[in-house]
Amino acid sequence: MDTLLQDLRYAARTLIKSPGFTIVAVLTLGLGIGAITTMFSVVNGVLLEPLAYQQADRLVNIAFKGEPSRVGSRTSYSFPDFRDLREQSRSFAQLGAFRYWLFNLSGQSGPEAVLGVYAGDSVFTALRVHPMLGAVLTPGADAGLTREALLSYGLWHRRYASDPSIVGTTVDVDGKPTVVVGVLPQGFRFPELMPANTPLPSREPDIYLPVGLERQGMENRGDQNYWILGRLASGVTLAQASAELDAFARRHAETFPNTDANLSMLPRALKEQVIGDASRPLVILLGAVGFVLLIACANVGGLLLARAAGREREIAVRTAMGASSFRLARQLLTESLLLSVMGGLLGVVLAIWGVQGLRSFAPATLPRLADVSLDGRVLVFTLVTSLVSGFFFGLWPILRRDRRTNEALREGGRHAWTRERRRLRAGIVIGEVALSIVLLTGAGLLLRSFVRLSGVNPGFDGKGVITMFSLIPPARYPTQQSWADYERTVVSRIQSLPGVMQAGAINTLPLSNIGDNTSVDVIDHPAKSMGDMPNAGYRIIAGDYFAALKIPIVKGRGFTLGDSAGAPQVVVINESAAREWYPGENPVGRKLRLMNGDTTAKTIVGVLGDTHAEALDVAAAPEVSYPYQQGAEPLITLVVRAAGDPHLLVPAIKRELAAVDPQTAYYAVRTMDDLLGASLAQRRFDLELLAGFATAAMLLAGLGLYGVIAYSVGQRTQEIGVRMALGAERSSVLGLVIKDGLGLTAAGLGVGLVVAAMLSRVLRSQLYGVGTLDPVAYLGVVAVFALVALAASYIPARRAAGVDPIIALRTE
Repeated sequence: MDTLLQDLRYAARTLIKSPGFTIVAVLTLGLGIGAITTMFSVVNGVLLEPLAYQQADRLVNIAFKGEPSRVGSRTSYSFPDFRDLREQSRSFAQLGAFRYWLFNLSGQSGPEAVLGVYAGDSVFTALRVHPMLGAVLTPGADAGLTREALLSYGLWHRRYASDPSIVGTTVDVDGKPTVVVGVLPQGFRFPELMPANTPLPSREPDIYLPVGLERQGMENRGDQNYWILGRLASGVTLAQASAELDAFARRHAETFPNTDANLSMLPRALKEQVIGDASRPLVILLGAVGFVLLIACANVGGLLLARAAGREREIAVRTAMGASSFRLARQLLTESLLLSVMGGLLGVVLAIWGVQGLRSFAPATLPRLADVSLDGRVLVFTLVTSLVSGFFFGLWPILRRDRRTNEALREGGRHAWTRERRRLRAGIVIGEVALSIVLLTGAGLLLRSFVRLSGVNPGFDGKGVITMFSLIPPARYPTQQSWADYERTVVSRIQSLPGVMQAGAINTLPLSNIGDNTSVDVIDHPAKSMGDMPNAGYRIIAGDYFAALKIPIVKGRGFTLGDSAGAPQVVVINESAAREWYPGENPVGRKLRLMNGDTTAKTIVGVLGDTHAEALDVAAAPEVSYPYQQGAEPLITLVVRAAGDPHLLVPAIKRELAAVDPQTAYYAVRTMDDLLGASLAQRRFDLELLAGFATAAMLLAGLGLYGVIAYSVGQRTQEIGVRMALGAERSSVLGLVIKDGLGLTAAGLGVGLVVAAMLSRVLRSQLYGVGTLDPVAYLGVVAVFALVALAASYIPARRAAGVDPIIALRTE
């Protein structure tokens, strides 16, 4: 221990004597370690930390086979199918059904729209959550025996002022009195399973009601809108549960061919479903920042090599006085480890800021963002990273240490093995260039992909359009006709406002990543059974919605005031539906039936241009639209095109809405441009992070190249002086030095491009419209780094060209 303390004191004194070197080395390491610590904290919080439930690894979500494990993938079933599964299954200790819903709270605090959940028996038992106040939903939630509510901690604190006597009181939910039975604990989060980019009041549910209160689809096997959450029974594996679900799905497909012909069930770990498709980009980004740290370590290693050249005589004297090779190596390694620990401490400080900035910068669609923090595992990772980094860059000077003390002690011996050391530093720079090229290539491919995706026509013109959502309270508006009357009144009043060009409404907006779907009976081309019928999204249109978003009618007509409740029922289909259902035919005038409710045959009066329902990189699917007056639903989304800035219309729109019904809440007020931007947010986030890491790597590699060339110029001062004394022009000296720098760059480019071509395959799933060997991206990377290399070489080259030959010769 005394020897270690002695080594540490000596290392500290040595580093203090070289403040410039120490500051540069610590800053370089701090930036690299801070970046990888920040990124690892995200990977740890999102991918590694278990979900915050007891024995969370036993929780599963039932999903359709073949669906990707992403948030929003198909995981919903009918309640009768769930009920049958619960009765017949032996693989699950608990199975619970639930569905997301939007609730309208009213009362003295004014109206507020909140995301909620209709939860059934066993949902909270499976999650093993205990309320902070009161109890969870009482047994009988599946049957809806009592109208009761369980509040989130956030809603209880925000709307009800943390009232400790809230349990047993009555609150107004959707215009109906509802008894509060409990408050969930602070920090509890319901599984994040809502699709990304869905316009919601929040990502977290605020209220939970018994699923049995939502009676509309409880007995309809065709209403497949219920999620199934389960906890595996003791000793049961996922494979065993999967086999049981397979058998169940086959039996139901035979028993209920009209509704369950395509039924499939797969138990997927709840954590996997929550994380969705976020895992691959995060792992890629962690690998990218790892490259940045490697380049930082290489730079510090290069500095240590240069510094070791000036300490050869010191080390030679200590060796001649009896210091063993192990003792000297330990001392040098102690210095490098001390540097790495200092860099690690700086990295932790930078990571604290980095995590805070990243949490505010990351899109809301990134799952488990609230779990990202600098916890014990992250700090251990930082410590290990710092120590490994210290060994990594500290070993190079030790391995290259001069063993021939006589040579080092001779006059001029300080130049021994300079050529060997230069080759090593050149190799380091080539490696740095290669690593930075890999990152730059990845960023270039993502940039090209993002540009291509941004250029996709969404099928509408959202400039100058404001939107907002509302759930019409069924207690005050109990019938479809009352919903239709409410919608007509609201749209008419908004249409009459100054500055409004067109106003309309729809049940679900394009790019919102949600949609109502139904089977379609194409009467002219009938399917063998209901299970074989094509599936389509259905859209309920009010007012001048098509005109407000400038969605073209390519054949026939849109909807008119004459398409009212008593008129013949009509629909408009999109181009994808026309191509799939009526190939080579004119669909206008044909008839079809929607199987989601009223199955009356409807006449196709027009064909609409395609819009992207889920995302720009997901092809438009068949859609059927019908007038709101012929099939109203309580959820409407207002769409208003303004003559100027649409945000200026919001106060006037809200006044008109309050005049119609002051207790109806609106939420998610945003422009269509905001919605379009949100659909690209995750890709933009990935691109910006990778581009930032690639830029940092490029700058570090450029600094490394500059250091090598500058060191080489310093060592060749006499040679340059002789050349100039013999008549060499300054331009030839300038070209000689730049040639050295570009030579190293060319070698690094060659290695880097080959490695990039191999590693870019991991980006395939993140690219749109761009191949992994896109020539434009690769040429762009070569051009950018060539400019960086030219700048890094030119500065020392200019200094070399300015050498006075007489002074250079006298120096030697």
